[in-house]
Amino acid sequence: MNEDILKYTEQYIKKSDIQGKSVLEVGSLDVNGSVRPYIESLRPKSYLGIDVQDGKGVDLIADITKLDNWDVLFDVIICQSTLEHICQWKKAVNNMKQLLIPGGLIYIAVPGIKFHYHGYPFDWWRWTTGDFKSIFSDFAILKMDQIENILLFIAKKPLDFKINDISNYKVYSILRNKLMKSQSYLDLAIWSLKNWKYLLKKLLHKVRILWAF
Repeated sequence: MNEDILKYTEQYIKKSDIQGKSVLEVGSLDVNGSVRPYIESLRPKSYLGIDVQDGKGVDLIADITKLDNWDVLFDVIICQSTLEHICQWKKAVNNMKQLLIPGGLIYIAVPGIKFHYHGYPFDWWRWTTGDFKSIFSDFAILKMDQIENILLFIAKKPLDFKINDISNYKVYSILRNKLMKSQSYLDLAIWSLKNWKYLLKKLLHKVRILWAF
């Protein structure tokens, strides 16, 4: 996790936002740090970390794009350094909106347009502040900053919430270098063929690290 995200979390997420609240973290696997220790220090009522793979920080293996009919609601949803790795990002956003109680808060951090490719395992999308104003036009946006090519966003779900239609919305594809409504693994395959030297370099780097142990 980017260091600026951890600093931002401590600066903008206060005890009154979390204490006694139910918290869902989407993409909770601790890869390079986690906001969880700080959030738990604010004494939430409950904290559930979900991810598509098991590991440190993961309480439940679950795919946010497949939780359409989940009958659990949360006071707070946190999704940081995750949305760019989800091919069906619109489905993820819509499901997070639905899993949040009216009046609940959502905290999101995503890479901006100029942020480098980082596949864990895949990297699909980039956003602008304008994108989030449109995508969350059905929420009350409380704060939005861009720090070192990281977009940081806080919004509140209104009591009279009516979900907006983002099905045709286009955002920037880092794989295709253009705005796109959706992507598929064909786009990933085309990118991989063009960037095989980069992928080989990353693989050799990982092998050297494992060999050192």
